[in-house]
Amino acid sequence: MTERKADRVRRLARERKRRERRRKRGEPEPTPAGLPSTSTVQPSPAVELAAAPWCEANLVTASGPRKGEPWRWHKWQRRIVEAIDGRTTVIVAAAQSGKTSIGLGTLAHRLARGAPCMVAAPDSDRSGLTLARRRLEALIACCPVLASSVQETRATRLGQSGRVSLRTFDTGGSYAIVGAQSPAQLSSLDVSTLLADELARWPADCGGEGDPVPLALARLDAFEAARTAILMSTPVLPGDHAAEWLDAGDVRRWHVPCECGHAWAPEWKHIDPEAVAIICPSCGRSYADGAERLAFLDRGEWQATRPAADADVVSYHLPRWLSPASTLRGCLAARTRALRQNKLATWRRLVAAEPCEADVLLDTTDIRNRLVPEDSSWPPSTPKVCVSAVDVQRNRVEVAHVAMMPSGVVCLLDYERLYGRPVLPEDDVWRRLRQSVTDHGSRLAVCDAGYATDSVRSLMQRDARFVGTVGRSGERASIEPGRTGLFVLGVDTLKATIYERIAADTLLLPAAPWADDHFLRGVIAETEQTTPDGKRKWVKVYTRNEPLDTLVMALAGLELVRLAGPRRRRMTHVA
Repeated sequence: MTERKADRVRRLARERKRRERRRKRGEPEPTPAGLPSTSTVQPSPAVELAAAPWCEANLVTASGPRKGEPWRWHKWQRRIVEAIDGRTTVIVAAAQSGKTSIGLGTLAHRLARGAPCMVAAPDSDRSGLTLARRRLEALIACCPVLASSVQETRATRLGQSGRVSLRTFDTGGSYAIVGAQSPAQLSSLDVSTLLADELARWPADCGGEGDPVPLALARLDAFEAARTAILMSTPVLPGDHAAEWLDAGDVRRWHVPCECGHAWAPEWKHIDPEAVAIICPSCGRSYADGAERLAFLDRGEWQATRPAADADVVSYHLPRWLSPASTLRGCLAARTRALRQNKLATWRRLVAAEPCEADVLLDTTDIRNRLVPEDSSWPPSTPKVCVSAVDVQRNRVEVAHVAMMPSGVVCLLDYERLYGRPVLPEDDVWRRLRQSVTDHGSRLAVCDAGYATDSVRSLMQRDARFVGTVGRSGERASIEPGRTGLFVLGVDTLKATIYERIAADTLLLPAAPWADDHFLRGVIAETEQTTPDGKRKWVKVYTRNEPLDTLVMALAGLELVRLAGPRRRRMTHVA
Protein backbone atom coordinates (compact mmCIF):
# COMPACT_ATOMS: atom_id res chain seq x y z
CA MET A 1 0.00 0.00 0.00
CA THR A 2 1.45 3.39 -1.00
CA GLU A 3 1.99 6.11 1.64
CA ARG A 4 -0.65 8.33 0.02
CA LYS A 5 -3.24 5.58 0.05
CA ALA A 6 -2.40 4.66 3.64
CA ASP A 7 -2.89 8.30 4.72
CA ARG A 8 -6.30 8.36 3.04
CA VAL A 9 -7.38 5.14 4.75
CA ARG A 10 -6.30 6.51 8.16
CA ARG A 11 -8.10 9.81 7.53
CA LEU A 12 -11.35 8.09 6.56
CA ALA A 13 -11.09 5.90 9.67
CA ARG A 14 -10.71 8.98 11.87
CA GLU A 15 -13.71 10.60 10.19
CA ARG A 16 -15.84 7.50 10.87
CA LYS A 17 -14.82 7.49 14.52
CA ARG A 18 -15.65 11.18 14.91
CA ARG A 19 -19.10 10.68 13.30
CA GLU A 20 -19.76 7.73 15.57
CA ARG A 21 -18.84 9.74 18.69
CA ARG A 22 -21.11 12.63 17.60
CA ARG A 23 -23.94 10.19 16.90
CA LYS A 24 -23.64 8.63 20.37
CA ARG A 25 -23.67 12.09 22.03
CA GLY A 26 -26.66 13.15 19.95
CA GLU A 27 -24.79 16.03 18.33
CA PRO A 28 -25.80 17.21 14.81
CA GLU A 29 -23.42 16.70 11.94
CA PRO A 30 -21.43 19.84 11.07
CA THR A 31 -22.28 21.42 7.73
CA PRO A 32 -19.38 20.86 5.29
CA ALA A 33 -17.66 23.93 3.92
CA GLY A 34 -19.37 25.24 0.81
CA LEU A 35 -22.84 23.94 1.72
CA PRO A 36 -25.45 26.19 3.32
CA SER A 37 -26.96 25.33 6.68
CA THR A 38 -30.55 24.14 6.21
CA SER A 39 -31.57 23.53 9.81
CA THR A 40 -33.17 26.99 10.08
CA VAL A 41 -34.99 26.97 6.73
CA GLN A 42 -38.76 26.84 7.15
CA PRO A 43 -41.28 26.04 4.41
CA SER A 44 -42.67 29.09 2.69
CA PRO A 45 -46.39 29.67 3.31
CA ALA A 46 -46.74 31.11 -0.20
CA VAL A 47 -47.78 27.76 -1.72
CA GLU A 48 -51.22 26.96 -0.34
CA LEU A 49 -52.19 24.16 -2.73
CA ALA A 50 -51.51 20.54 -1.87
CA ALA A 51 -48.97 18.68 -3.99
CA ALA A 52 -51.38 16.99 -6.44
CA PRO A 53 -53.34 20.10 -7.56
CA TRP A 54 -50.22 22.32 -7.42
CA CYS A 55 -48.41 20.08 -9.91
CA GLU A 56 -51.33 20.13 -12.32
CA ALA A 57 -51.54 23.93 -12.04
CA ASN A 58 -47.82 24.70 -12.39
CA LEU A 59 -45.95 21.85 -14.08
CA VAL A 60 -45.57 20.77 -17.68
CA THR A 61 -44.53 17.28 -18.76
CA ALA A 62 -40.87 17.70 -19.69
CA SER A 63 -40.12 14.35 -21.35
CA GLY A 64 -41.71 11.32 -22.96
CA PRO A 65 -44.55 11.09 -25.49
CA ARG A 66 -46.59 13.74 -23.61
CA LYS A 67 -43.74 16.28 -23.60
CA GLY A 68 -45.03 19.84 -23.51
CA GLU A 69 -48.50 18.89 -22.27
CA PRO A 70 -49.90 20.12 -18.93
CA TRP A 71 -49.07 17.85 -16.00
CA ARG A 72 -51.76 15.24 -15.35
CA TRP A 73 -51.80 12.56 -12.70
CA HIS A 74 -53.12 9.09 -13.34
CA LYS A 75 -55.48 8.07 -10.58
CA TRP A 76 -53.07 5.59 -9.01
CA GLN A 77 -50.38 8.31 -8.87
CA ARG A 78 -52.72 10.92 -7.41
CA ARG A 79 -53.82 8.60 -4.62
CA ILE A 80 -50.20 8.04 -3.58
CA VAL A 81 -49.36 11.76 -3.66
CA GLU A 82 -52.47 12.61 -1.62
CA ALA A 83 -51.54 9.98 0.98
CA ILE A 84 -47.95 11.17 1.51
CA ASP A 85 -47.51 12.23 5.12
CA GLY A 86 -44.82 11.98 7.76
CA ARG A 87 -44.41 8.26 7.17
CA THR A 88 -41.95 6.73 4.72
CA THR A 89 -43.54 6.08 1.32
CA VAL A 90 -42.10 3.13 -0.63
CA ILE A 91 -43.01 2.68 -4.31
CA VAL A 92 -41.86 -0.52 -6.03
CA ALA A 93 -43.20 -0.44 -9.57
CA ALA A 94 -42.38 -1.58 -13.07
CA ALA A 95 -40.10 0.43 -15.33
CA GLN A 96 -41.87 3.06 -17.44
CA SER A 97 -44.96 2.90 -15.22
CA GLY A 98 -44.85 6.49 -13.96
CA LYS A 99 -43.37 6.05 -10.48
CA THR A 100 -40.58 8.62 -11.03
CA SER A 101 -43.16 11.30 -11.81
CA ILE A 102 -44.53 10.90 -8.28
CA GLY A 103 -41.16 11.64 -6.74
CA LEU A 104 -40.28 14.51 -9.08
CA GLY A 105 -43.68 16.19 -8.82
CA THR A 106 -43.65 15.98 -5.03
CA LEU A 107 -40.08 17.31 -4.94
CA ALA A 108 -40.99 20.28 -7.15
CA HIS A 109 -43.90 21.13 -4.84
CA ARG A 110 -41.63 21.00 -1.78
CA LEU A 111 -39.06 23.24 -3.49
CA ALA A 112 -41.77 25.80 -4.21
CA ARG A 113 -42.66 25.75 -0.51
CA GLY A 114 -39.07 26.48 0.46
CA ALA A 115 -38.17 23.01 1.72
CA PRO A 116 -34.58 21.70 1.78
CA CYS A 117 -34.51 18.48 -0.24
CA MET A 118 -32.12 15.66 -1.00
CA VAL A 119 -32.08 13.38 -4.03
CA ALA A 120 -30.17 10.20 -3.19
CA ALA A 121 -29.12 7.83 -5.97
CA PRO A 122 -26.87 4.76 -6.11
CA ASP A 123 -24.05 6.95 -7.47
CA SER A 124 -24.11 10.77 -7.30
CA ASP A 125 -21.74 11.14 -10.28
CA ARG A 126 -23.73 8.92 -12.64
CA SER A 127 -27.28 7.85 -11.82
CA GLY A 128 -27.89 10.87 -9.56
CA LEU A 129 -26.77 13.40 -12.12
CA THR A 130 -28.72 11.57 -14.83
CA LEU A 131 -31.93 11.85 -12.80
CA ALA A 132 -31.23 15.52 -11.98
CA ARG A 133 -30.24 16.65 -15.46
CA ARG A 134 -32.60 14.66 -17.61
CA ARG A 135 -35.71 14.75 -15.46
CA LEU A 136 -35.59 17.19 -12.54
CA GLU A 137 -33.78 20.08 -14.25
CA ALA A 138 -36.00 19.73 -17.32
CA LEU A 139 -39.06 19.79 -15.08
CA ILE A 140 -37.83 22.91 -13.24
CA ALA A 141 -37.10 24.67 -16.55
CA CYS A 142 -40.73 24.12 -17.60
CA CYS A 143 -42.11 25.45 -14.29
CA PRO A 144 -42.21 29.29 -14.23
CA VAL A 145 -42.48 29.40 -10.43
CA LEU A 146 -39.20 27.51 -9.99
CA ALA A 147 -37.34 28.52 -13.16
CA SER A 148 -37.59 32.22 -12.25
CA SER A 149 -36.38 31.65 -8.68
CA VAL A 150 -33.16 29.70 -9.28
CA GLN A 151 -30.41 31.35 -7.26
CA GLU A 152 -27.32 29.22 -7.66
CA THR A 153 -26.12 25.84 -8.85
CA ARG A 154 -22.78 24.52 -7.74
CA ALA A 155 -20.89 21.34 -6.90
CA THR A 156 -18.86 20.95 -3.70
CA ARG A 157 -16.32 18.18 -3.18
CA LEU A 158 -16.28 16.50 0.24
CA GLY A 159 -12.66 15.40 0.49
CA GLN A 160 -12.29 11.91 -0.95
CA SER A 161 -16.04 11.23 -0.73
CA GLY A 162 -17.01 12.64 -4.08
CA ARG A 163 -19.04 15.64 -5.15
CA VAL A 164 -22.34 17.03 -3.88
CA SER A 165 -24.35 19.00 -6.45
CA LEU A 166 -26.52 21.72 -4.87
CA ARG A 167 -29.13 24.09 -6.33
CA THR A 168 -30.88 26.80 -4.31
CA PHE A 169 -34.01 28.89 -5.02
CA ASP A 170 -35.42 32.27 -4.01
CA THR A 171 -38.28 30.41 -2.33
CA GLY A 172 -35.82 29.17 0.28
CA GLY A 173 -35.87 25.68 -1.16
CA SER A 174 -32.84 23.71 -2.26
CA TYR A 175 -31.93 20.27 -3.40
CA ALA A 176 -28.68 18.33 -3.24
CA ILE A 177 -27.69 15.28 -5.29
CA VAL A 178 -25.89 12.68 -3.15
CA GLY A 179 -24.73 9.11 -3.64
CA ALA A 180 -25.63 6.13 -1.48
CA GLN A 181 -22.08 4.83 -1.72
CA SER A 182 -20.72 7.68 0.46
CA PRO A 183 -21.59 8.15 4.17
CA ALA A 184 -20.13 11.65 4.03
CA GLN A 185 -22.55 12.63 1.25
CA LEU A 186 -25.56 11.06 2.97
CA SER A 187 -24.65 12.93 6.18
CA SER A 188 -23.88 16.25 4.51
CA LEU A 189 -27.24 18.01 4.99
CA ASP A 190 -30.30 18.11 7.22
CA VAL A 191 -33.36 18.10 4.93
CA SER A 192 -37.13 17.84 5.19
CA THR A 193 -37.67 15.91 1.94
CA LEU A 194 -35.80 12.81 0.76
CA LEU A 195 -36.22 11.27 -2.67
CA ALA A 196 -34.35 7.94 -2.87
CA ASP A 197 -34.13 6.67 -6.45
CA GLU A 198 -33.40 3.10 -7.65
CA LEU A 199 -33.30 1.75 -4.12
CA ALA A 200 -32.67 -1.81 -5.31
CA ARG A 201 -29.27 -0.77 -6.67
CA TRP A 202 -28.07 0.87 -3.46
CA PRO A 203 -25.04 -0.85 -1.89
CA ALA A 204 -25.57 -3.19 1.04
CA ASP A 205 -22.92 -1.32 3.01
CA CYS A 206 -22.15 2.40 2.90
CA GLY A 207 -18.44 2.99 3.34
CA GLY A 208 -18.17 0.60 6.25
CA GLU A 209 -20.98 2.34 8.20
CA GLY A 210 -23.76 -0.14 7.46
CA ASP A 211 -27.08 0.12 5.64
CA PRO A 212 -27.27 3.42 3.69
CA VAL A 213 -31.07 3.73 3.88
CA PRO A 214 -31.25 4.49 7.65
CA LEU A 215 -28.35 6.91 7.19
CA ALA A 216 -30.34 8.82 4.57
CA LEU A 217 -33.58 8.76 6.59
CA ALA A 218 -31.72 10.14 9.63
CA ARG A 219 -31.24 13.43 7.76
CA LEU A 220 -35.00 14.07 8.18
CA ASP A 221 -34.98 13.99 11.97
CA ALA A 222 -34.63 17.77 12.32
CA PHE A 223 -37.89 18.27 10.37
CA GLU A 224 -40.19 15.78 12.05
CA ALA A 225 -43.30 17.92 11.49
CA ALA A 226 -42.64 18.48 7.76
CA ARG A 227 -40.95 15.16 6.99
CA THR A 228 -41.37 13.65 3.52
CA ALA A 229 -39.53 10.46 2.51
CA ILE A 230 -40.14 8.72 -0.83
CA LEU A 231 -38.20 5.55 -1.63
CA MET A 232 -38.80 4.29 -5.17
CA SER A 233 -37.33 1.58 -7.32
CA THR A 234 -37.76 -1.12 -9.89
CA PRO A 235 -36.94 -4.42 -8.13
CA VAL A 236 -33.85 -6.46 -8.94
CA LEU A 237 -32.95 -9.29 -6.55
CA PRO A 238 -34.89 -10.94 -3.71
CA GLY A 239 -33.86 -9.42 -0.40
CA ASP A 240 -32.43 -6.19 -1.84
CA HIS A 241 -33.28 -2.78 -0.37
CA ALA A 242 -36.41 -2.40 -2.53
CA ALA A 243 -37.80 -5.81 -1.56
CA GLU A 244 -36.93 -5.24 2.10
CA TRP A 245 -38.69 -1.88 2.35
CA LEU A 246 -41.69 -3.06 0.34
CA ASP A 247 -42.19 -5.90 2.82
CA ALA A 248 -41.74 -3.50 5.76
CA GLY A 249 -44.95 -1.71 4.74
CA ASP A 250 -48.51 -2.87 4.17
CA VAL A 251 -47.91 -3.69 0.46
CA ARG A 252 -50.80 -1.84 -1.12
CA ARG A 253 -51.92 -3.09 -4.53
CA TRP A 254 -54.23 -1.54 -7.12
CA HIS A 255 -57.57 -3.32 -6.69
CA VAL A 256 -60.07 -2.81 -9.49
CA PRO A 257 -63.79 -3.77 -9.30
CA CYS A 258 -65.40 -5.72 -12.13
CA GLU A 259 -68.97 -5.08 -13.22
CA CYS A 260 -69.92 -8.25 -11.34
CA GLY A 261 -68.77 -6.63 -8.09
CA HIS A 262 -65.59 -8.66 -7.64
CA ALA A 263 -62.58 -6.44 -6.87
CA TRP A 264 -59.05 -7.78 -7.20
CA ALA A 265 -55.51 -6.79 -8.13
CA PRO A 266 -55.06 -8.22 -11.66
CA GLU A 267 -52.00 -10.44 -11.98
CA TRP A 268 -50.33 -11.78 -15.11
CA LYS A 269 -52.41 -14.95 -14.93
CA HIS A 270 -55.52 -12.80 -15.44
CA ILE A 271 -54.33 -11.60 -18.87
CA ASP A 272 -55.51 -13.49 -21.95
CA PRO A 273 -52.75 -13.28 -24.62
CA GLU A 274 -55.10 -14.16 -27.48
CA ALA A 275 -57.82 -11.63 -26.60
CA VAL A 276 -55.22 -9.13 -25.31
CA ALA A 277 -57.49 -8.40 -22.38
CA ILE A 278 -57.74 -8.58 -18.60
CA ILE A 279 -60.10 -11.39 -17.53
CA CYS A 280 -62.15 -11.23 -14.34
CA PRO A 281 -61.47 -14.44 -12.36
CA SER A 282 -64.99 -14.39 -10.95
CA CYS A 283 -67.29 -13.92 -13.96
CA GLY A 284 -64.93 -14.19 -16.95
CA ARG A 285 -65.70 -10.65 -18.17
CA SER A 286 -62.90 -9.36 -20.40
CA TYR A 287 -61.54 -5.82 -20.56
CA ALA A 288 -59.80 -5.36 -23.89
CA ASP A 289 -56.61 -3.38 -24.29
CA GLY A 290 -57.28 0.26 -25.09
CA ALA A 291 -60.03 2.58 -23.87
CA GLU A 292 -61.96 -0.24 -22.17
CA ARG A 293 -58.94 -1.26 -20.10
CA LEU A 294 -58.14 2.36 -19.20
CA ALA A 295 -61.70 2.97 -18.00
CA PHE A 296 -61.51 -0.28 -16.02
CA LEU A 297 -58.24 0.70 -14.32
CA ASP A 298 -59.57 4.16 -13.47
CA ARG A 299 -62.12 2.53 -11.14
CA GLY A 300 -59.38 1.10 -8.93
CA GLU A 301 -58.17 2.05 -5.47
CA TRP A 302 -55.14 1.13 -3.37
CA GLN A 303 -55.78 -1.59 -0.79
CA ALA A 304 -53.36 -2.90 1.82
CA THR A 305 -52.73 -6.63 1.49
CA ARG A 306 -51.10 -7.24 4.89
CA PRO A 307 -50.47 -5.52 8.22
CA ALA A 308 -47.38 -3.34 8.08
CA ALA A 309 -44.31 -4.72 9.83
CA ASP A 310 -43.30 -1.09 10.46
CA ALA A 311 -46.14 1.30 11.23
CA ASP A 312 -44.10 4.20 9.85
CA VAL A 313 -43.84 2.66 6.36
CA VAL A 314 -46.50 2.74 3.62
CA SER A 315 -45.56 0.62 0.59
CA TYR A 316 -47.06 0.31 -2.90
CA HIS A 317 -46.55 -2.29 -5.63
CA LEU A 318 -47.59 -1.86 -9.27
CA PRO A 319 -46.82 -4.03 -12.35
CA ARG A 320 -46.71 -2.38 -15.76
CA TRP A 321 -49.98 -3.85 -17.05
CA LEU A 322 -51.89 -1.87 -14.39
CA SER A 323 -50.34 1.44 -15.43
CA PRO A 324 -52.28 3.54 -17.96
CA ALA A 325 -48.88 4.62 -19.32
CA SER A 326 -48.45 1.15 -20.89
CA THR A 327 -50.45 -1.33 -22.97
CA LEU A 328 -51.18 -5.03 -22.60
CA ARG A 329 -49.91 -5.58 -26.11
CA GLY A 330 -46.57 -4.06 -25.17
CA CYS A 331 -46.32 -6.24 -22.06
CA LEU A 332 -47.09 -9.37 -24.10
CA ALA A 333 -44.55 -8.45 -26.78
CA ALA A 334 -41.89 -7.86 -24.12
CA ARG A 335 -42.59 -11.28 -22.60
CA THR A 336 -42.39 -12.99 -25.99
CA ARG A 337 -38.98 -11.42 -26.62
CA ALA A 338 -37.80 -12.35 -23.13
CA LEU A 339 -38.79 -16.00 -23.59
CA ARG A 340 -37.02 -16.28 -26.92
CA GLN A 341 -33.87 -14.56 -25.63
CA ASN A 342 -33.79 -16.44 -22.31
CA LYS A 343 -34.24 -13.17 -20.42
CA LEU A 344 -37.41 -13.85 -18.46
CA ALA A 345 -35.79 -12.56 -15.25
CA THR A 346 -35.39 -9.16 -16.89
CA TRP A 347 -39.06 -9.17 -17.90
CA ARG A 348 -40.16 -10.10 -14.39
CA ARG A 349 -38.18 -7.21 -12.94
CA LEU A 350 -39.03 -4.51 -15.48
CA VAL A 351 -42.64 -5.46 -16.31
CA ALA A 352 -44.01 -7.60 -13.47
CA ALA A 353 -42.06 -5.61 -10.83
CA GLU A 354 -40.96 -8.84 -9.15
CA PRO A 355 -37.45 -9.36 -7.76
CA CYS A 356 -35.80 -12.52 -9.06
CA GLU A 357 -32.44 -14.14 -9.60
CA ALA A 358 -30.70 -13.72 -12.94
CA ASP A 359 -31.47 -16.11 -15.78
CA VAL A 360 -29.09 -18.96 -16.44
CA LEU A 361 -27.99 -18.64 -20.06
CA LEU A 362 -28.35 -22.03 -21.68
CA ASP A 363 -26.20 -23.01 -24.62
CA THR A 364 -28.34 -24.82 -27.19
CA THR A 365 -25.49 -25.43 -29.63
CA ASP A 366 -25.10 -29.14 -28.86
CA ILE A 367 -28.77 -30.05 -29.05
CA ARG A 368 -29.24 -27.85 -32.15
CA ASN A 369 -26.43 -29.72 -33.90
CA ARG A 370 -28.32 -32.96 -33.23
CA LEU A 371 -31.49 -31.83 -35.01
CA VAL A 372 -32.41 -34.04 -37.98
CA PRO A 373 -33.35 -32.27 -41.25
CA GLU A 374 -37.10 -32.38 -41.78
CA ASP A 375 -37.07 -33.57 -45.41
CA SER A 376 -38.71 -36.37 -47.38
CA SER A 377 -36.81 -38.99 -45.35
CA TRP A 378 -38.39 -37.83 -42.06
CA PRO A 379 -39.36 -39.83 -40.09
CA PRO A 380 -36.58 -42.32 -40.83
CA SER A 381 -39.01 -45.26 -41.12
CA THR A 382 -42.66 -46.17 -40.74
CA PRO A 383 -43.67 -45.62 -37.10
CA LYS A 384 -44.49 -48.66 -35.03
CA VAL A 385 -46.76 -46.73 -32.69
CA CYS A 386 -47.60 -43.05 -32.13
CA VAL A 387 -48.60 -41.38 -28.87
CA SER A 388 -49.36 -37.80 -27.86
CA ALA A 389 -48.37 -36.02 -24.65
CA VAL A 390 -50.30 -33.03 -23.31
CA ASP A 391 -48.99 -30.49 -20.79
CA VAL A 392 -51.82 -28.32 -19.43
CA GLN A 393 -51.12 -24.65 -18.65
CA ARG A 394 -53.37 -21.83 -17.54
CA ASN A 395 -54.07 -20.43 -21.02
CA ARG A 396 -53.02 -23.25 -23.33
CA VAL A 397 -52.10 -26.90 -23.77
CA GLU A 398 -48.75 -27.87 -25.26
CA VAL A 399 -48.78 -31.12 -27.23
CA ALA A 400 -45.93 -33.35 -28.38
CA HIS A 401 -46.67 -36.07 -30.95
CA VAL A 402 -44.08 -38.83 -30.67
CA ALA A 403 -43.50 -42.06 -32.61
CA MET A 404 -41.59 -45.25 -31.76
CA MET A 405 -39.77 -46.77 -34.75
CA PRO A 406 -39.26 -50.53 -35.23
CA SER A 407 -35.56 -49.98 -34.41
CA GLY A 408 -36.47 -48.57 -30.98
CA VAL A 409 -35.59 -45.00 -31.93
CA VAL A 410 -38.08 -42.39 -30.69
CA CYS A 411 -38.90 -39.46 -32.99
CA LEU A 412 -40.68 -36.21 -32.11
CA LEU A 413 -43.02 -35.71 -35.06
CA ASP A 414 -44.71 -32.44 -34.15
CA TYR A 415 -45.13 -29.93 -31.34
CA GLU A 416 -48.15 -27.66 -30.91
CA ARG A 417 -49.47 -24.95 -28.62
CA LEU A 418 -53.26 -24.76 -28.51
CA TYR A 419 -54.57 -21.68 -26.71
CA GLY A 420 -57.78 -21.47 -24.74
CA ARG A 421 -59.07 -21.85 -21.18
CA PRO A 422 -58.30 -25.45 -20.20
CA VAL A 423 -59.77 -25.00 -16.73
CA LEU A 424 -63.22 -25.12 -18.39
CA PRO A 425 -64.15 -28.70 -19.40
CA GLU A 426 -66.30 -27.46 -22.31
CA ASP A 427 -63.73 -25.05 -23.74
CA ASP A 428 -63.01 -25.42 -27.44
CA VAL A 429 -59.34 -26.14 -26.74
CA TRP A 430 -60.27 -29.71 -25.78
CA ARG A 431 -62.10 -30.29 -29.08
CA ARG A 432 -59.07 -29.03 -31.00
CA LEU A 433 -56.81 -31.25 -28.91
CA ARG A 434 -58.87 -34.38 -29.70
CA GLN A 435 -58.82 -33.50 -33.39
CA SER A 436 -55.04 -33.04 -33.30
CA VAL A 437 -54.56 -36.44 -31.65
CA THR A 438 -56.71 -37.99 -34.38
CA ASP A 439 -54.87 -36.21 -37.20
CA HIS A 440 -51.51 -37.50 -35.95
CA GLY A 441 -52.74 -41.07 -35.63
CA SER A 442 -51.89 -41.41 -31.94
CA ARG A 443 -53.06 -44.57 -30.24
CA LEU A 444 -52.76 -43.02 -26.79
CA ALA A 445 -52.68 -39.49 -25.36
CA VAL A 446 -51.04 -38.96 -21.98
CA CYS A 447 -52.40 -35.84 -20.31
CA ASP A 448 -51.03 -33.97 -17.31
CA ALA A 449 -53.75 -33.75 -14.64
CA GLY A 450 -51.84 -31.60 -12.15
CA TYR A 451 -53.71 -28.50 -13.40
CA ALA A 452 -57.35 -28.39 -14.54
CA THR A 453 -57.87 -31.87 -13.08
CA ASP A 454 -61.65 -31.80 -13.55
CA SER A 455 -61.26 -30.95 -17.23
CA VAL A 456 -58.80 -33.81 -17.74
CA ARG A 457 -61.10 -36.30 -15.99
CA SER A 458 -64.01 -35.12 -18.13
CA LEU A 459 -61.87 -35.65 -21.23
CA MET A 460 -60.93 -39.17 -20.09
CA GLN A 461 -64.61 -40.05 -19.74
CA ARG A 462 -65.44 -38.78 -23.23
CA ASP A 463 -62.43 -40.19 -25.07
CA ALA A 464 -60.84 -43.51 -24.07
CA ARG A 465 -57.56 -42.61 -25.79
CA PHE A 466 -56.72 -40.10 -23.05
CA VAL A 467 -54.94 -41.14 -19.87
CA GLY A 468 -54.48 -38.78 -16.93
CA THR A 469 -51.14 -38.64 -15.12
CA VAL A 470 -49.44 -36.96 -12.19
CA GLY A 471 -45.67 -36.68 -11.76
CA ARG A 472 -43.72 -37.75 -8.67
CA SER A 473 -40.03 -37.25 -7.97
CA GLY A 474 -37.67 -39.74 -6.37
CA GLU A 475 -36.61 -43.24 -7.29
CA ARG A 476 -39.64 -45.02 -8.73
CA ALA A 477 -40.80 -46.82 -11.86
CA SER A 478 -41.38 -44.86 -15.07
CA ILE A 479 -45.14 -45.35 -14.86
CA GLU A 480 -47.42 -47.18 -12.45
CA PRO A 481 -51.13 -47.16 -11.59
CA GLY A 482 -52.22 -44.69 -8.90
CA ARG A 483 -55.10 -44.75 -6.45
CA THR A 484 -57.15 -41.90 -7.89
CA GLY A 485 -57.74 -43.10 -11.44
CA LEU A 486 -54.52 -41.43 -12.63
CA PHE A 487 -51.18 -42.98 -13.52
CA VAL A 488 -48.13 -41.91 -11.51
CA LEU A 489 -45.00 -41.00 -13.47
CA GLY A 490 -41.50 -41.35 -12.07
CA VAL A 491 -40.37 -38.07 -13.57
CA ASP A 492 -36.78 -38.25 -12.29
CA THR A 493 -36.27 -41.60 -13.98
CA LEU A 494 -37.88 -40.43 -17.21
CA LYS A 495 -35.83 -37.21 -17.38
CA ALA A 496 -32.60 -39.17 -17.04
CA THR A 497 -33.79 -41.49 -19.81
CA ILE A 498 -34.58 -38.57 -22.12
CA TYR A 499 -31.12 -37.04 -21.79
CA GLU A 500 -29.48 -40.45 -22.22
CA ARG A 501 -31.47 -41.02 -25.41
CA ILE A 502 -30.64 -37.56 -26.79
CA ALA A 503 -26.94 -38.17 -26.14
CA ALA A 504 -27.14 -41.62 -27.79
CA ASP A 505 -29.20 -40.31 -30.76
CA THR A 506 -32.09 -42.64 -29.94
CA LEU A 507 -34.41 -39.67 -29.34
CA LEU A 508 -34.48 -37.58 -32.50
CA LEU A 509 -35.77 -34.03 -32.84
CA PRO A 510 -36.46 -32.49 -36.26
CA ALA A 511 -35.14 -29.16 -37.50
CA ALA A 512 -38.73 -27.88 -37.75
CA PRO A 513 -39.78 -24.22 -37.58
CA TRP A 514 -41.17 -24.75 -34.08
CA ALA A 515 -37.81 -26.15 -32.84
CA ASP A 516 -36.46 -22.66 -32.08
CA ASP A 517 -34.17 -21.61 -29.23
CA HIS A 518 -37.09 -21.23 -26.84
CA PHE A 519 -38.22 -24.80 -27.52
CA LEU A 520 -34.69 -26.22 -27.29
CA ARG A 521 -34.07 -24.43 -23.99
CA GLY A 522 -37.30 -25.98 -22.76
CA VAL A 523 -35.96 -29.45 -23.63
CA ILE A 524 -32.75 -28.91 -21.62
CA ALA A 525 -34.53 -26.83 -18.96
CA GLU A 526 -33.50 -29.02 -16.01
CA THR A 527 -30.25 -30.44 -14.75
CA GLU A 528 -29.49 -33.10 -12.15
CA GLN A 529 -27.61 -31.80 -9.11
CA THR A 530 -26.38 -33.21 -5.81
CA THR A 531 -27.76 -31.70 -2.61
CA PRO A 532 -25.55 -31.10 0.47
CA ASP A 533 -26.92 -34.30 2.04
CA GLY A 534 -25.76 -36.35 -0.97
CA LYS A 535 -29.14 -36.78 -2.64
CA ARG A 536 -29.73 -36.24 -6.35
CA LYS A 537 -32.48 -33.92 -7.55
CA TRP A 538 -33.53 -32.19 -10.74
CA VAL A 539 -33.25 -28.39 -10.71
CA LYS A 540 -34.97 -26.08 -13.19
CA VAL A 541 -32.48 -23.77 -14.93
CA TYR A 542 -34.92 -22.38 -17.50
CA THR A 543 -38.37 -21.10 -16.65
CA ARG A 544 -40.39 -22.80 -19.38
CA ASN A 545 -39.85 -26.56 -19.22
CA GLU A 546 -43.03 -27.65 -21.00
CA PRO A 547 -41.12 -29.31 -23.91
CA LEU A 548 -39.24 -31.49 -21.40
CA ASP A 549 -42.45 -32.33 -19.53
CA THR A 550 -44.22 -33.41 -22.71
CA LEU A 551 -41.29 -35.67 -23.67
CA VAL A 552 -41.44 -37.16 -20.17
CA MET A 553 -45.12 -38.00 -20.65
CA ALA A 554 -44.54 -39.25 -24.19
CA LEU A 555 -41.93 -41.79 -23.03
CA ALA A 556 -44.32 -42.87 -20.28
CA GLY A 557 -47.07 -43.27 -22.88
CA LEU A 558 -44.87 -45.47 -25.07
CA GLU A 559 -44.01 -47.58 -22.02
CA LEU A 560 -47.69 -47.88 -21.14
CA VAL A 561 -48.55 -49.04 -24.67
CA ARG A 562 -45.77 -51.62 -24.50
CA LEU A 563 -46.87 -52.94 -21.11
CA ALA A 564 -50.62 -52.89 -21.61
CA GLY A 565 -50.98 -53.88 -25.24
CA PRO A 566 -54.61 -54.83 -25.87
CA ARG A 567 -55.32 -54.55 -22.13
CA ARG A 568 -54.59 -50.77 -22.03
CA ARG A 569 -58.25 -49.79 -21.73
CA ARG A 570 -58.73 -52.08 -18.75
CA MET A 571 -55.59 -50.76 -17.05
CA THR A 572 -56.86 -47.20 -17.39
CA HIS A 573 -60.01 -48.05 -15.46
CA VAL A 574 -58.18 -50.10 -12.83
CA ALA A 575 -55.62 -47.34 -12.08
